[in-house]
Amino acid sequence: MKNIITRKKDDIYEEYIIPKENLRDEEYYYNLIIIPKFFYSDIYLATNGFATKNLIGKGAFASVYKAEFRSWSGPAVFRTRSPQLLAVKVLDLKSKSSNSYDVECEAWRNTRHRNLVRIVTSCSSVDHTGAEFKALIMEYMSNGNLNKWLYPKDNIKSKPSLSLTQRLNIAIDVASALDYLHHDCNPPVVHCDLKPGNVLIDENMVGHVGDFGLSRIIVQKSSQEDMIVKQLKASTGFFHPENGLDGKAFTSRDVYSFGIILLEMFNAKKPSEDMFDLDIFASAVAENEVLSIADPRLFNDTDQRLTQSSFATHSSGGSDGGYRISNSNSIYNGLDKKEKLVAGVIRVGLSCAEYSAKDRITIWQALKMLQEIKKMWNSGITMTKSWLIFK
Repeated sequence: MKNIITRKKDDIYEEYIIPKENLRDEEYYYNLIIIPKFFYSDIYLATNGFATKNLIGKGAFASVYKAEFRSWSGPAVFRTRSPQLLAVKVLDLKSKSSNSYDVECEAWRNTRHRNLVRIVTSCSSVDHTGAEFKALIMEYMSNGNLNKWLYPKDNIKSKPSLSLTQRLNIAIDVASALDYLHHDCNPPVVHCDLKPGNVLIDENMVGHVGDFGLSRIIVQKSSQEDMIVKQLKASTGFFHPENGLDGKAFTSRDVYSFGIILLEMFNAKKPSEDMFDLDIFASAVAENEVLSIADPRLFNDTDQRLTQSSFATHSSGGSDGGYRISNSNSIYNGLDKKEKLVAGVIRVGLSCAEYSAKDRITIWQALKMLQEIKKMWNSGITMTKSWLIFK
């Protein structure tokens, strides 16, 4: 049996047809069905007049603010709800990509996944001067973006850092989101702007892919290679070999960008740096010199998997930080297990970032490889060098 809830068009209500059983879920009911319509005045109050202290981030096409909605326009039943912390993305309508609002709204209507940033609603209104105002109201990610964690500012006393396990989990989260966009959406969606700044992290350290302002909904023709775009041409987060193919979008572009992100996450080097060299990374892995390219912070922390491993014994003191490897010469000790894990992830990244698109693995393959690495890591199985050769 279906229930119909009505919202007046251009006012407070829209019509939704939903399964009756879902009405018992309060979160689903409020967040997906009774969606309040926000006006400029609501957003202005929630951001304290777009105060600088509430500015989370600023890009070429939009600014994002933290907003606390205590009340908003609409029926009293909505205004009695407890304050809700959300993020508001205010579009710069003077920019060349001001129509990214329409792109993101379309992506919002057609996609839903646990690792995609959820857009609660949108606002198309006028500001206090009478100028056009457009914004997207999204779920708030309390731990910021991946870029903040990989490259903390020098003036921060307690610099945040991600453990090896956290990085692997976030990489799997991002791959899961892309796999959904590429293979479970009809038509498929190419994100087109994948970078650490667009990977947001929630309070549980779960990764979410956001910012669909440059995404392209692709239409497949007679062959997989011949895909035309439905949306405007846009630059991507990373340069890749297909940037010169005007007017076309390929899922392999996202795969390339994901590979670069994966390498960044475990090397902590930006693609713009001279030391970010795919040939150097490949040589280091092949010659068992992962430590020469990996982020040293990965080996400074005491990862939960290491403390549970039978290869490490606890020590009450000493300069080794409280843990001693039971056999420092064994290739199966905890540190070498970490090196092998990092080597495996880097190989996945390199397989995604092949120069030729036809040589790249798919995001589904990358996801399965990362999940297998995590499974072996959690179970204490040591990866062999031969296992790390995927292709």
